[in-house]
Amino acid sequence: ILVGCSYSGTMVTWFLQKYPHLAQGAWSMSAPLKAKVDFVEYLETVSKAIHDIGGTTCSSKIRNAFVQMEDLWKNKNLTEIKRIFRLCQPLNDTNTLDVWNLFGDMGSAWSGIVQYASRYGQEIENGCTSLLAIQANSDIEAYAEWVFSRWRLEGCYEHRWEAFLYWYGGIEWDSYAAE
Repeated sequence: ILVGCSYSGTMVTWFLQKYPHLAQGAWSMSAPLKAKVDFVEYLETVSKAIHDIGGTTCSSKIRNAFVQMEDLWKNKNLTEIKRIFRLCQPLNDTNTLDVWNLFGDMGSAWSGIVQYASRYGQEIENGCTSLLAIQANSDIEAYAEWVFSRWRLEGCYEHRWEAFLYWYGGIEWDSYAAE
């Protein structure tokens, strides 16, 4: 019997379609069944939730931070990106997986809050309150500080794709990937 929720629920459904002879039953909850490579609607929903619940000031600060991050990337100001995000290694602008991982991680800090807000109550409001309380020279610096505070990051941030694979490749019961 296959069980899955969210993306794992999608895998349950697809598995059952492809290999019906290997499963006696399946339960899939909240599964996005239409696969889409560039699923921008998800982050549009995240942005709307932050705007509607956290307010215009909070959503504008987040949006500005990402515009500033994109501008730094477009201008190849990799030294500034390394400084702001406290990268352990310089950003390799020829490794698109590393770049995608950095941008994705920075976005997932909020998408997780929005997706799982009902678990923790006032999470969007609390996130916005703490983000807006940070005094920094720019929105991107405030955003980076907020992310690192939320992640309780000490030292540098490992942004490389290889580190991502290692992190989520944990097979021990006490590894983060097993939670």
